[in-house]
Amino acid sequence: MIAPTVWKPQPGPQEKAIRASFVDELFYGGARGGGKTDTLLGLWGAHVVECGQHARGIIFRRTYPELDEIIERSRQMYNGMFAGAEYKVGSHTWHFPNGAMLRLRHIETELDADHYQGHSYSFIGWDEITSWNDLKPYHRLKACLRSAHDVPNKQIISTGNPGGPGHNEVKAYFIDPAPEGELIEGKDGMTRMFIRSLITDNKILLQNDPGYINRLKTWAMRIWFALGWPVTGMLSSVLFSVTGKTSRSGCLRLRSPATGLFSGPWTMASRPLPRLHCIA
Repeated sequence: MIAPTVWKPQPGPQEKAIRASFVDELFYGGARGGGKTDTLLGLWGAHVVECGQHARGIIFRRTYPELDEIIERSRQMYNGMFAGAEYKVGSHTWHFPNGAMLRLRHIETELDADHYQGHSYSFIGWDEITSWNDLKPYHRLKACLRSAHDVPNKQIISTGNPGGPGHNEVKAYFIDPAPEGELIEGKDGMTRMFIRSLITDNKILLQNDPGYINRLKTWAMRIWFALGWPVTGMLSSVLFSVTGKTSRSGCLRLRSPATGLFSGPWTMASRPLPRLHCIA
């Protein structure tokens, strides 16, 4: 029997991610231990509450065995958050008492994405997106972000650590075009944002497992822990075997006036839409 957990976002990056529900494509990444999977599952939970019976979601991992951790953690979280929520093992699908539904699936290649063409989802999640070789499956399934109902804040959420075969493309698409926390509008009209999360932001992990940082013994792991995504130049080549040139994605960069998009204290009381203006 898996003990249920009443989950709530920790102060810092997780609260930022909850308040960024207006962003079409959100990338939540950083170092190991930053609470990425919890954040992805928690954002779906918030989506269920906000969108009700019309919430339709799907979360991908690259291979089926990699879904095990998500399945186990989702049982802990959703059994505590939603009385009556049920996970159907045979179909790998969560059914929620208000009618919302979440599928957990694996997808390895761009061709596998064809199985989902024609589907409609108000929430699409990619856990550990740098484990894919490229972003082709991701971009192909962006067309599935749609709903026949008046669902607010349809969203694609991705998580990932630096490194992995997809490091270069993820960095070029989410990290390079604008600083962390700034809103970007791409050529397709969709907005995207990068929110950084480090192990030091995960106070619960550090409290429950204070020796975790000390187990990151190798030099590369310590740099990964300390810097997360903002690793560039020769250091990134040494750590993550980054090769070739990374082109900056053509986009319109946006930010809020004067104080920046996410200035001030983070609270869960409200999630106001920021006023935006174009910058060069």
